[in-house]
Amino acid sequence: MLIGKLTESKRELEKVVILMTEKIEKLEAELARYKKRSDKSNKPPSSDGYRKPTIKNSRVKSNKKTGGQEGHEGKTRELNTNPDTIILLKPIE
Repeated sequence: MLIGKLTESKRELEKVVILMTEKIEKLEAELARYKKRSDKSNKPPSSDGYRKPTIKNSRVKSNKKTGGQEGHEGKTRELNTNPDTIILLKPIE
């Protein structure tokens, strides 16, 4: 009776050890991946190699054309006829 319980307990502990070992290996692999890049560790950027990291763009593409949209009334500032100061810009000779 006691031997049966101890054997079952040993099997359960072995399963837990196997699961924990797998999780540790997974986390170590993930940590190694982060340590390879200079932006995630204290390594200098020159150690990254020649390949630039890919920039992930979160912008969702739409069907609109670039620039001002049709039907939008534009606004332009009026030219002031009586300015406070006038600065003359002359080219250097």
